[in-house]
Amino acid sequence: MSAPSASLFWPPRSITAAGIIGISALLLFSACATGGGHGGPGARVDSRFKGADFSSFSAIAVLDFHETAAPGADSGPDFCQSEGLTFNHGPVQGGAGESVADLVYTRMAQAGYPMMEREKGMEALPEMGPMDLAKATDIAQSLGADALVMGCVARFEDLQGSRMSAEKPAYVSFGVVVFDRTKGRVVWAGKFEKMQKSLFEDLFQWRIFFKGGMAWQSADKLSGVGADFLVDMMPPAR
Repeated sequence: MSAPSASLFWPPRSITAAGIIGISALLLFSACATGGGHGGPGARVDSRFKGADFSSFSAIAVLDFHETAAPGADSGPDFCQSEGLTFNHGPVQGGAGESVADLVYTRMAQAGYPMMEREKGMEALPEMGPMDLAKATDIAQSLGADALVMGCVARFEDLQGSRMSAEKPAYVSFGVVVFDRTKGRVVWAGKFEKMQKSLFEDLFQWRIFFKGGMAWQSADKLSGVGADFLVDMMPPAR
């Protein structure tokens, strides 16, 4: 017998009408109280980078993200492991690295960051192997970029079910790292890790609920929400 599908909207029977009204009021209060720059559920930025400054960047290139489904695997062409980003690893669909990189690129461009053509970053992905500061500097110089955005995708499991009823929700986990060529080091790193739940299972994920169109989301859609949250937490563009 297959597992019952989960509803995104309907609460458990134990929740009364008064409880629903209270929850609705809390959602309204949270919506009014939350400001920009705080990201959202599942998004985290290392405290070392909270004072980062992107104002000197005039050309930012985005490399395809590295797909790494196995914990403890060798470092790939990114700084996720060396910067201490940890994940709940799981299955990763092929092409997820390029897809998530595209989403981060689009969100950064929409936020006003000075982005180089995405194709340049796609062509510059180095051969598999650990990324180091010298290699990152060489790539940035070859592209004419003063900053590189790179990252890793540790989990990318798609929704099983429909927008209204999920047998298994989407689960995504990825990291984003920004390298400053002039300083020769990583200046910002963050991660997004989330399995979608129904609103009544996890009230604090209301921002994901509304950003995702008030429906069960595909892995690509959930990644887009995560990209929104992480870009929102980056230092302002100049």
